[in-house]
Amino acid sequence: FGANEASELGDRLTREVIAGIQSDGTCFAGGATWRDRQVMRISVSSWATDLQQAHVSADAILKAWRAARSATP
Repeated sequence: FGANEASELGDRLTREVIAGIQSDGTCFAGGATWRDRQVMRISVSSWATDLQQAHVSADAILKAWRAARSATP
């Protein structure tokens, strides 16, 4: 998130998206550092995850991104 932004802003946006997803509780996402930038990590390796659950999780991620982006001046 914020890959086209300066490192500091992009990393802050990524952390805010991750925090938003974790507080929402729909799915779990964790953070990591890759190539000196903050990134979001998700796992969908469960046999029990179906397409509907993937859509719900994607919607939660987009909602968190929109919230983080709208809060940025």
